[in-house]
Amino acid sequence: MKVALNVRSFENRGGIGRYARALAQNLIAHYPNDFFYLFSNSDTDISFLPPGKNWKFVPLGGFSNRLLWERYSLAKAVNDLKPDIFHNPDYTVPHRIKAPCVVTVHDLSFKYFPGGVSLKARVLYNALTPQSVRKARLVIADSKFTKNEIIRAGWKSKSDIRVVHPGVNDTYFDQVPDDELNLVMKEYELEPGYILYLGALDKRKNITTLVQAYSQMKYKLKKVPRLVLAGEDIGAGSEITSLVLQLGIGDDVKRIGYIPPERLKAIYSCARIFVFPSHYEGFGLPPLEAMACGVPVIVSDKASLPEVVGDAGICASIDTAEGLAESMELLLTDKETHSELSRKGKIRAKTFTWRKVADEIMDVYKEIVE
Repeated sequence: MKVALNVRSFENRGGIGRYARALAQNLIAHYPNDFFYLFSNSDTDISFLPPGKNWKFVPLGGFSNRLLWERYSLAKAVNDLKPDIFHNPDYTVPHRIKAPCVVTVHDLSFKYFPGGVSLKARVLYNALTPQSVRKARLVIADSKFTKNEIIRAGWKSKSDIRVVHPGVNDTYFDQVPDDELNLVMKEYELEPGYILYLGALDKRKNITTLVQAYSQMKYKLKKVPRLVLAGEDIGAGSEITSLVLQLGIGDDVKRIGYIPPERLKAIYSCARIFVFPSHYEGFGLPPLEAMACGVPVIVSDKASLPEVVGDAGICASIDTAEGLAESMELLLTDKETHSELSRKGKIRAKTFTWRKVADEIMDVYKEIVE
């Protein structure tokens, strides 16, 4: 089978980029008898891809604007190639592409939770995703929740949507050497045992409720670990800073910014608990990665997060800060619950593998071709 992949999302530092990179790696590694053409900008980093004779990187010049690049540069190159399948793991499919198309839709936050999405993303995805979903032969959704959101939008019937849960990198299950942990802790000026949030700092992630819950718990318990907020600021940073100062907990809350992939495992592993109180997620990789590292997790009871965590974590109400504070207090004070969720989290995380993702997506390709 000859597969064309739009991998421009390799350049994305967030979850979509990690998804695209892991997918390409595993398709190439586990399907040596198929051939994969990877289309992107000429300066896209592909150094992480495994060596092999079953793939080729096709750098395309032309437009810097994504919409124009896909519509003209990408569409022409793919049509000239005449692949069996074209797949974009990032929402959009140019209408000019003639090959059978597959598109991955991670969530519909741009439609149903627009306040938590940047204006640029909101405009792009609202304009292009509906027609892309309609054009695609089959749509891949990250979760049952996202599948239902697509059906709710009226863009595709349920018979044409396949749910493929993203995976966890196998390395997350390996213990991090002590010298590496010490190095990372020194680099970020941290002490192990903190409460961790890791993800983008945007309004959709509901970090203000986490800060309020932390403040309530801090004034209730005698000793509370530091709250560490890791992630790139994409719109909520100033609001978080103002709230922290208003609550008088500036010395107890530390922001450490974007964490490169090679540091993620150590940052997770040194946490006492992981909290992810997001309003809206199509899947949510960070809680799963924390679970793989043996860190007990608390997530909101919204959107896809209960589907991801199952009974291996706490799904807390985020309607008020009190509910989240109670869940955090439980994991900090109840050693038995902490230990049990640490054990169950690892077991559940092992059921989400990128090899499984590659297999299920290849099944989608075959379903169309055959």
